[in-house]
Amino acid sequence: MFGLFGKSSGLKQAESNLKAEFGLTLDKTPHNESIVENFERMRKEGQLSPEAQTALLYRLVIMNYLIACKIMRDNGKNTDPSDLFWLTQLSDSSIDWSEKAPDYVVLEALTSQLNMNILRFFESFGIYRGGG
Repeated sequence: MFGLFGKSSGLKQAESNLKAEFGLTLDKTPHNESIVENFERMRKEGQLSPEAQTALLYRLVIMNYLIACKIMRDNGKNTDPSDLFWLTQLSDSSIDWSEKAPDYVVLEALTSQLNMNILRFFESFGIYRGGG
């Protein structure tokens, strides 16, 4: 549905940043269609800068991986928390991108529920992040 030519330039740039930093492209992520749909909806809603778009994409990727791991856990296949460590690095990078964004307040308001869900999912796998 969202072929290469259907991607917004913001998504292309954010995905390029994801690949440069983590060697990951959306076609290698679980349920990438939902990432693209949520990215486009939230990007438009917040009229986000390129930096904020990168932070947003990273957060959506994290959430989809955590959801996939939870589904696997619910079906009896546990994921070792050490296998999820790279997601904490992705999260840290998302924070870095957010801090560079001129519209970081808009991004953080737009993603507040997503951010809380990511923290809850991390905690459900025994990964505790700072912040309170």
